Amino acid sequence: MRPVGESPQIDLSNYAHLPALMRVRDVMAETKLSKGTIFRELKSGRLKSVKPTPRARRIPVEYFAAWIELLKAEADESSSTAVA
Repeated sequence: MRPVGESPQIDLSNYAHLPALMRVRDVMAETKLSKGTIFRELKSGRLKSVKPTPRARRIPVEYFAAWIELLKAEADESSSTAVA
């Protein structure tokens, strides 16, 4: 059992082909989602990012992986709720 507030460990080996700091267009290419969808996820805080400069926004691959895991968990939750 992990302590409260600690993130689960995510296996990053599935994401080894990605840059350590992804651009929004990298996330778009990996997910086939639109720029608007990615920015909505960023604005909502579900997908986290860093701003190394005032104009640049980057998504660390760890944050991208955590977001993908969140989406998977939500999909699993909604499919199990639909069956029940």
